[in-house]
Amino acid sequence: MGLTPWRDICSNLQELREQFPCWRSNVQNLSTTCRVQSFELRDSFEFLTRNDSVSATQKICINLDKLSVCSVRQYGLYCGANSEKVSASHFLH
Repeated sequence: MGLTPWRDICSNLQELREQFPCWRSNVQNLSTTCRVQSFELRDSFEFLTRNDSVSATQKICINLDKLSVCSVRQYGLYCGANSEKVSASHFLH
């Protein structure tokens, strides 16, 4: 994590801006399609607050990956391959 994703965003700002109209018009679909994965991630964070353990942390990582993969697929579905590529560069790296 850290600053690397932000450096990537700043160096590719125009490419990111080109996605905004589609993302804006599909915000409802993009925010609800992966709700199961989002709830699972939230539940794993809640579990961590009650169980400070390695397995609780691993559960967060697994669920974060699931949400990221789902989100990237949905960006591609609703906004095309370029949008999928842009979102993958931010979600999956």
